Amino acid sequence: MRPYGKPWVIVNDFREAMDIQTHRTNEFDRAHFLGDIFKPLLPGNHVWMPTGDQFHTNRQLIRDTMSPAFLQQVAGPAIHTSTQGLLALWRQRSRLAQGHPFEAEGDIFRTTVDVILMTTFGFEIGAVKSLAISMSHTDRINLPADIDKPAIFPEVRDPEEFTSVRTLVDSVEIALNSPLPRLSLSFALKFFPSLIKARKYKDEMIGKRLKIAWSKFGERTASDTQIQCAADLLVKREVQMAQKEKRPVHHDTITIRDELFGFLQAGHETGSTTLCWAVKYLTAHQTEQRELRRALKYSYTRAAAANELPSAEEITKTSVPYLDAFIEETHRWGTTSSAIVRVATQDTTILGHRVPKGSDIFFLNNGPSFQTPAFHIDEALRTTTCREAKDRYGVWDQTDIRNFSPRRWLVKDANGEDRFDPHAGPAMPYGTGLRGCFDKKSYVVSPPTTNPPPDGGFGAWLQVFASWVLIFNAWGISITYGDYQAFYESGRLFEGQTSSNISWIGSIQAFLIFAVGALVGPFYDRGYLRLILLAGSFLVVWGHMMLSLCTEYWQVLLAQGFAVGIGGGCLFVPSLAVMQPYFSSNLGLALGIAATGSSVGGVIYPVIFINLIDKVGFAWTTRAIGFVALATLVVPLTFSKMRTKPPGVRSIIDKSAFTDGPYWLCILACFLGYTGCYAAFYYIAYFSEVRGWVSSSLALYLVPILNAASAFGRAVPNWLADKIGPTNVVMPGAFMTGVLLLCNLAVHNAAGIILIAIFLGFFSGVFIATPPMLFIRLTKDKSKVGTRVGMAFAVVGLGVLTGGPGGGAVLQHDVNRLDWTSMWIYAGVASLASGVVFLILRTRLGGIKLVVKV
Repeated sequence: MRPYGKPWVIVNDFREAMDIQTHRTNEFDRAHFLGDIFKPLLPGNHVWMPTGDQFHTNRQLIRDTMSPAFLQQVAGPAIHTSTQGLLALWRQRSRLAQGHPFEAEGDIFRTTVDVILMTTFGFEIGAVKSLAISMSHTDRINLPADIDKPAIFPEVRDPEEFTSVRTLVDSVEIALNSPLPRLSLSFALKFFPSLIKARKYKDEMIGKRLKIAWSKFGERTASDTQIQCAADLLVKREVQMAQKEKRPVHHDTITIRDELFGFLQAGHETGSTTLCWAVKYLTAHQTEQRELRRALKYSYTRAAAANELPSAEEITKTSVPYLDAFIEETHRWGTTSSAIVRVATQDTTILGHRVPKGSDIFFLNNGPSFQTPAFHIDEALRTTTCREAKDRYGVWDQTDIRNFSPRRWLVKDANGEDRFDPHAGPAMPYGTGLRGCFDKKSYVVSPPTTNPPPDGGFGAWLQVFASWVLIFNAWGISITYGDYQAFYESGRLFEGQTSSNISWIGSIQAFLIFAVGALVGPFYDRGYLRLILLAGSFLVVWGHMMLSLCTEYWQVLLAQGFAVGIGGGCLFVPSLAVMQPYFSSNLGLALGIAATGSSVGGVIYPVIFINLIDKVGFAWTTRAIGFVALATLVVPLTFSKMRTKPPGVRSIIDKSAFTDGPYWLCILACFLGYTGCYAAFYYIAYFSEVRGWVSSSLALYLVPILNAASAFGRAVPNWLADKIGPTNVVMPGAFMTGVLLLCNLAVHNAAGIILIAIFLGFFSGVFIATPPMLFIRLTKDKSKVGTRVGMAFAVVGLGVLTGGPGGGAVLQHDVNRLDWTSMWIYAGVASLASGVVFLILRTRLGGIKLVVKV
């Protein structure tokens, strides 16, 4: 095929191609043909190199550019940002085209250059974004009379970064079209003015970015969190390799420069071509497009409900089987690379035919096996490894092999759900084996290998039950404190403490459940679920055993406030985190059901306290509560199970949260709501007793009555929040809680206080069950959910302190009397203010529309 060259061998059989690339690497290697095309442009890149020491050194240098962390933290956000720019541009083109078709290929090329420059060098040229802004100022363009004729837009001048990259990428066509490819391209790169200018700009661009990278990583002072692009990664990797091999660091080598530009060139070329084919197939196959839209809306429920794009984090970490199937079917038909090329390194045979050493072998990616029925080949002509791998891949149905059908890649799992099967049939768009295309993952960012959340079933609901038990003991014990408050106020255990001082015990306990939860989160992310549950269970039980021995205020504060509070914090985070991977559309219902554990605990534990305190005394009453906690905590210790380990360890602080207005509005609203609620939780029993409306025993029962009603206030609102949005649920709940707290000013008998307790329990339950769901919805980057929720609850937990001790300070601001009027006004106004802030949040998220899911 070339002067004085060996013959070319064309193989059009999937099984044989796979066998040669994966099992016969000692007979075949990277083709010299690729060296003729790419070596003049990329002499230091591994793409053309024969397999050997230099090839392996280069691959070691760049290996982390395909790591999940780099793809999800650097490449994913770059793709997401540039794609938003592309969509903005297409909206402007659609507006001006007025129903006419328009050419999209150039826009896709510009977008992929933006993506690769951001991923490789960490800067954005904004070729697409600037074009969209420019077009937004255009009122109209000249359109053809025929609606089917494409709209022609005025030519634009692209940034120099884009033209330089495109010029160099396109230069390989000089080699492809020449009988002497290496010589022709080498001559062009040295003497063509456009290529000289493009190479100069490319070298300056790479040099500037490498200088920044060396300043960060040259002395090994920077952390992984400072990696912003592939240039940073390669420099850091070179420093690590030099340290390991005990050699000097090689600064600014041709290897680093050419690997970076090769990353750019290959990623742009394969990415833009694949995207062009995808757009073509989406346009041509409307049924498949509609099915893809349905699958995306089903998988990205938050984004669909908010009518916005899913975040980069959601896209890279959510498995959408039909999307995977559509991508693979696009590869099968699009044939981004029409052939994989190898060279015979020795005299060998292929399917019984002699192939001399030095022959280039072309494995076609289209035609028989892929898009048409495979050739019949005698199995005796195949190698042993090829025959053994016969059943590793499926064979396409011959009746529809010529059709574009993503569903051919899907199978049903045990639950009847679609599952993507990458081995469903022949497809080999990027090659395979050691010399397969290294850059495939840049455009096929692998989602989690786990299936989508089951959203139900025995295993999922068993986790809900285990979480219910955790909340039963974390919050059920905490909200029992209203009865402890009334008991301590009586002076039967210790004397000389004000209501405010006594309420510090329960307030610290509740606050620590929130605050410790934020600190426990990173340990949960590392997979230490069992250790966290053991530590929390021990502290809760041990704290009660120590409490049973206490006779002084400070002793009670340490045992009940700190020990039990820290233990509850260890139980609280797993109770929420374990459930999330098991549910999608039913997550709100699952969280609501689990949240009722606190209400049931808030009924059972007070009843135990009330019925035993006068019979066996404080010590054995407290021990009995500890033994109940010990027995019930066996359930989560046995059955709680992490379905998926988080991809990374969360930070305790997310700096981006400090500029997130809706997030802080929600925190402020919840803080105010907790202030009002906890004033009621701690003082309603004491209030009814000192007013003389009820007996001491009935006063203590007000706490379990309130908590029983709260069970419905936790499950029902979360179920409703799945339908109409959490903000629409929590806002009226806040207003109603404020009104009920103020109604205490008008209560004058037992019936009135009992009714207040029932209704207050129901509506205040909204503040307990809804906030986790609300903070999850407000966090667009789901990798930061744990951090954002932990930060929020650490601040919201302060509302417990302002509600308990704060309410107590208001109650006893006059040492001569208890000022219940001021206390209930304080609590009621705080809750009403919470409702006002939620109203502002709702308006900011959904506008002034009455019917909107927010």
